[in-house]
Amino acid sequence: MYAVYLPFTLFCIAFLSLIYVKGKRLIDIFEMPYNHELISCCIGIFEDLEVSNMKIDKLCDFFPKELVECWKTHHKSDALTNLQKQVFSKPDLFFSNNNLIIQAPTSSGKTFVAEAATAYTLFHNINSGVLYLAPFKALVFEKYKTFLKTFSSIGFNVFQSSSDYRMFDRNISNGSFDVVVTVYEKLLSLLVNDGNEKILTQCKLIIFDELQFIEDSQRGPKIEMLLAKIQSMPDEKRPRLLGLITSAG
Repeated sequence: MYAVYLPFTLFCIAFLSLIYVKGKRLIDIFEMPYNHELISCCIGIFEDLEVSNMKIDKLCDFFPKELVECWKTHHKSDALTNLQKQVFSKPDLFFSNNNLIIQAPTSSGKTFVAEAATAYTLFHNINSGVLYLAPFKALVFEKYKTFLKTFSSIGFNVFQSSSDYRMFDRNISNGSFDVVVTVYEKLLSLLVNDGNEKILTQCKLIIFDELQFIEDSQRGPKIEMLLAKIQSMPDEKRPRLLGLITSAG
């Protein structure tokens, strides 16, 4: 099962290889081999009919039916986008501990891919958490509502945190959370100001949304500091990283 996405994939690898974080290439920080651990979305030809016809029910192979039905209800459809079909047709890569960077246009379905990665982490790692990081407070609130709708219905807590919303900061600092949606700067503040390592040690997955902002003059240094802090963790405690990059459509 595969799709022909070679030209765009090569472009993405070239793009990521040019992004440096404190002297190291982003693609190396995410510990991604060049040959296959980059999932990109563009116009392609699905050569396997099973992939071409894939529906959301395919996820019953990996998750409880209750969760899959919840997704179908929330999305009001059982259809998958081309990006989602490509991702879920590579279970050994996606449903694993592999670090990944996914580059795709707006509205290609990256958020649902992030939901699936979050669900996989929560169901396969007892008493562990997931951090979803975004560059803007408005985006944090949007993703918080999405994740809350999905995960609170199956028994997981979902917290948001920003400079304007601090209700759950103590829970987050204590590592008492399942899913946290926050801005890059707020997580850095919690880590640096509180000197609290429980947040990262509680995590098994950190999702970096809009990772292209690593090249932004204001937000880039904050993202760099977070990646450097994660890289400094012992291998056995280091969480999985999932980077989401929005490309031109």
